Amino acid sequence: MAKQNRSLINRTVLLRIFELLLLILLLLSVFWPKRDIVWEWQEKRKIEAEITEWEKILEKYPGYRDVYLRLVVLNWQIKNEGKAKEHLQKAKDLDPNFETTKNLEEILFYKNP
Repeated sequence: MAKQNRSLINRTVLLRIFELLLLILLLLSVFWPKRDIVWEWQEKRKIEAEITEWEKILEKYPGYRDVYLRLVVLNWQIKNEGKAKEHLQKAKDLDPNFETTKNLEEILFYKNP
């Protein structure tokens, strides 16, 4: 009888510990400020894959201004500012009077905080 009581108490304690752990995990998932890390990482990988596809197109059509502009935006989204500026300069070299290029440069690189 004593063994059964101890076994029951042990199960109850284990159940309470398990419930407490679940509660802690739930609270962490709600309040942990880095909960979007996985989503951000996945999003960055998608953007990098899209960059690769646009770069392949650029190999076939090196004078395609709009591809450079797309690469500006994509690189800017993943905080690769150097590459974004490089592509922006190439787009400007191809068509220096294109208003969209000027606007994009203003919006992404010269806006006031």
